[in-house]
Amino acid sequence: MNDKYLIVKGVSGLGERLGAAAAAIDYARRSGRKIYVDWSDGKFGKPDEPVFYKYFRLNGVERAASIEEIFSGDPPVCYPALWGASPHMPALEMYARIRTPLDRTILRIFRGKGDYSKLFRYWQPRENYTSGGIGAAVKAVSDKECVIFGGNLKQNKKEDVVFFADVYPRFSNRTLRENVSLTDPMNDEINRIAASLELADKTIGVHVRMTDRRISCQPEYLLERVQRVAQKLKLHCPKIFLATDSEDMEDYFREKHPATVFTEKWRPEGEYRHTGVHHYAAMTGDYSKSERVLKDSIIDMWLLSKCEYLIYQRDSNFSIHSSILKNDPKKTFSW
Repeated sequence: MNDKYLIVKGVSGLGERLGAAAAAIDYARRSGRKIYVDWSDGKFGKPDEPVFYKYFRLNGVERAASIEEIFSGDPPVCYPALWGASPHMPALEMYARIRTPLDRTILRIFRGKGDYSKLFRYWQPRENYTSGGIGAAVKAVSDKECVIFGGNLKQNKKEDVVFFADVYPRFSNRTLRENVSLTDPMNDEINRIAASLELADKTIGVHVRMTDRRISCQPEYLLERVQRVAQKLKLHCPKIFLATDSEDMEDYFREKHPATVFTEKWRPEGEYRHTGVHHYAAMTGDYSKSERVLKDSIIDMWLLSKCEYLIYQRDSNFSIHSSILKNDPKKTFSW
């Protein structure tokens, strides 16, 4: 095999996946690998569908067309070998994510690269799953079956194909903005919605994640926070674009601040109402709505970035990404 490849597996929600894609792009460029982003795990579409490329394109990096292309010739040498035997397997079906006690301390800043990073976190084959104690982590350092997180991989790996899986590695904000872009149809649709809602001028974008991350503050506090920002900006009764997974939050803002707008979206009902929308398909096996959830999420993330002002949620990677896309610190606030 003349070319070398990097296969990026999707893990967790949209924010985490985009962060991993940005980190993987930098890794692929530095190590001279073609990249393929694989979000076919069923969380945001039917299993085995290449949903990433329906909504995004990669810029400034060589990419492979498919996993089939990568494995079309002689069997490549893979890291890890277990994944090479089942390259379509989703990350969380193949491996358990282990965070050791050290990764929950300030010592995590010393994770570094290579096998010793497994003292902090690693992927363990599900068939061999054990608890993530310090003793298990020490054994994992020399256990080739335990896999290094993508963000901790060394650049000089010799294998033909490297699998990259991470939850939220360090990445370049510039890479996210410049090397991961929307497809033309998706970009055009978002621009049409932004124009119809008139978000560009004197609108405050607000993101609130509620369903699977119950915030400790009350809606009253959030609206008061928005009003304080508006007062600081000398905006009288500004338009608010509210991006949230909570109908209750939409109802509250619309009642208390009629100049609130938001996009229409599908949400789980009944017992799944307070479940994160990106977990719905995995919990129910109903994939008919999972891609709708992805599209709604992409639209909201990019619309937030198009508002003149933005108040983002500090503990939400989705929200952080909207602030990165906006890239205007003087008009960006957090709560």
